[in-house]
Amino acid sequence: MKNSKQIHIEYRQEPSGSSIRIALSSEEGLILLKGVLRRLADGSVTEYKLHELAFVHLTGLKELNLTVHSKPHALMKTVRIVHLGGERRVGYWSNSLEGWEESAGLVEGLMEKTPSHQYLSMEKIDDALIIVSYLE
Repeated sequence: MKNSKQIHIEYRQEPSGSSIRIALSSEEGLILLKGVLRRLADGSVTEYKLHELAFVHLTGLKELNLTVHSKPHALMKTVRIVHLGGERRVGYWSNSLEGWEESAGLVEGLMEKTPSHQYLSMEKIDDALIIVSYLE
């Protein structure tokens, strides 16, 4: 039976900093993630609760919420992690339409060379570095 979870998201907290790794083990997972980002970029959807999507599996986070905002995305915090106590955390990733378009383009570029990965947030600014890993 085929695994219904094409996107595996893992939050890690290490001495060097926190990260959210989005692991895609198939082209189908890449297409699904690109679709989510494109719908945020074109404004047809303003929020995704990734933890509610049937094709997403989360580890280390209770929730990961993606939202659109109207502020320019350059040099602002786009990823926030809220600690609920113990090991429970909720992630918030927000961006402008242009920021989501940029992220979708970077994810689409992963199809050109495999295996590969791409960083979608800014180290030292965001609460966690978002890394999309394709076939790694």
